[in-house]
Amino acid sequence: MKPKTDAETISQLIASSAANPLILCNTHGTIAFANKEAEALLRYNEGELNGRPLECIAAPQYRHDDYPEGHFFKVPQEYPSANRHLHIAKKDGSVVHAAVSVIPLSTSDGAMPLLIINEIAEQEKIAEKIDNSDTRFRVFFDNAPEAIVVVDMRTLNLVKNNYNALKLFKLPAEDLKKISLTEISPKMQPDGHSSEDKLREIIDNMLHTERMFFEWMIKDAEGSERLCEMRLVALPDLEEKQLLISLVDIEERKRTENELRADNKRLRFRLENALMGYAEWDTLLHLKTWSPKAQEIFGWTAEEVEEERRSVLGLVHDSDLEWVNSILAKLTEGQVERITVLQRNHTKDGRVIWCEWFYSVLKDKDGKVSTIMALVNDVTERKEAEHEIRKLNMNLEERVCERTAELTEVNKELEGFSYSVSHDLRSPVRAIVSFVSLIKRQYAASMDNDLKEMFEHIESNGRRMDNIIEDLLALAKYGKEKLRPTQIDMTRLFHNVWTNISRVTNHATVLELPALPQIKGDASLLEQVVVNLLSNAIKYSSKKENPVIQIGYEQDDTDTTFYIKDNGAGFNMEYYDRLFGAFQRLHGMSEFEGTGVGLLLVKRLIEKHGGKVWAESTVGEGATFYFTLPKAIHEATEHKGKAVKKNAHHPGSAAETPTRPKRIRRAG
Repeated sequence: MKPKTDAETISQLIASSAANPLILCNTHGTIAFANKEAEALLRYNEGELNGRPLECIAAPQYRHDDYPEGHFFKVPQEYPSANRHLHIAKKDGSVVHAAVSVIPLSTSDGAMPLLIINEIAEQEKIAEKIDNSDTRFRVFFDNAPEAIVVVDMRTLNLVKNNYNALKLFKLPAEDLKKISLTEISPKMQPDGHSSEDKLREIIDNMLHTERMFFEWMIKDAEGSERLCEMRLVALPDLEEKQLLISLVDIEERKRTENELRADNKRLRFRLENALMGYAEWDTLLHLKTWSPKAQEIFGWTAEEVEEERRSVLGLVHDSDLEWVNSILAKLTEGQVERITVLQRNHTKDGRVIWCEWFYSVLKDKDGKVSTIMALVNDVTERKEAEHEIRKLNMNLEERVCERTAELTEVNKELEGFSYSVSHDLRSPVRAIVSFVSLIKRQYAASMDNDLKEMFEHIESNGRRMDNIIEDLLALAKYGKEKLRPTQIDMTRLFHNVWTNISRVTNHATVLELPALPQIKGDASLLEQVVVNLLSNAIKYSSKKENPVIQIGYEQDDTDTTFYIKDNGAGFNMEYYDRLFGAFQRLHGMSEFEGTGVGLLLVKRLIEKHGGKVWAESTVGEGATFYFTLPKAIHEATEHKGKAVKKNAHHPGSAAETPTRPKRIRRAG
């Protein structure tokens, strides 16, 4: 077998490994070998280029001066020649623009030139792809949401930066490229290490890893420090090692996290020290949280509850299990969000206790219930106390009923006795008064002055006794009567009473009576109230030069209040507590007559209607008496019109509506 030459060996190696168009020439400038890629590029058949002179692939019109005819294949002496842009002629005469590199291959026959041909058009496409890729990267780099800088690993200087890096460091672009990473970092990091030392340590680690992630404090141009999340990535295939660093400001996030941790700590403290227990279950009623107070109430620790798989239902007494289960079902299904339940529960030591549970639910982002939360309080002592109170109340009610029955019977006996006594006393008293009057008339001529004065004193006291007995009978009578409510025209009632009083008395008092509302009440009882109050007003204003009595009213949502105001003698408010008592008088008999029973009767009759009565006065300036009737027993009708002014002798004269008091004080 003929031994292979160096050219053949090289050709086989090239043919088996090369991907670019390759042409190998011998030392005389003849093509020794062309691979398939070269034949395809130049449109030659297989082996057709072999033995041809190299000048056959050079386009004559595009030959460079460096390569005159016969020297196109000039072989570099030591080093490969750089790419030279040449126009290569194809077999059909067309020309392709190519970059040709010539590599000298040493053989036993001398240096053989190897031509590596790269079509320029294909390189341009590759370059365009690279340019497009670089453009897309630049767009991403400039518009990334985080701050991005490129740092030289040797000097730590900033090489590139995006817009958000300028915002973060508050520096113009030209200034940011003049500083190093250490200048935009404080001297010390939050962990107490020097920023410069830590950066050097990071750079050393980056020699052995592709990326790193950690928190880093930066300092902007105004001196403000911000905590950032820093990510470092080593950029590959660069003559000068560089780092791509992204920075995300996490100052607000860290502050929020710290606040949440603090809130959680405070909440945990409150739960652990609360007077009520706290527990959480998932929707399958598996325990999630169990506070110390809950452990204190029920006796089980959280671990014991979990080990025994005690759900909230496992704590419920059998008697309450069914309805508590229905409530929990409504909570887990989202039918209710919160509810309060009073139920019986078991404890670890076998006791049955009453507990008050305050349930609420926590929902996830989809609105589904994820957690059942509950506050629980042991109210056993309260329930026992309530039970005792109910027992006491029942006993008390029985005792009150018994006592009320006894008092009712006694009151009936007293009323009967007082009525009987009052009735029986009237005859002898009236007999005494009559006999004294008769003696005075028959023997007046023979009596001296002392005797006459004595008989007048007996007669006066007898009449006073008769009046007292009359008032006692009225108290007994009205105390026994039941209310018979009817619709009452209060204007007409006051007018009729005033007319009747005027017929039997001789006074010059003026009555100012406006239109009053209609009410529902007992007509006879309220007539007695008006009689007593008007009589008192006339009596105590009788010594005034121009006595005037004003009638008025006030209404609100619940009450109607009437008042009778005079400009008479008035009374001292210091003795107000005696005003409505039996036989209590605030004036002497020498000033004004009276038994001291009339106002007590007014008080009882108004209270019988569910109302109140009170008075206000200033000595020498008159008094105002108020009585209130609740709307629960009447329906007020608004009457409009002018007031009517009346006096004892001319009951039909007109008058203006009197000014009502600015303030009405309720009786307590």
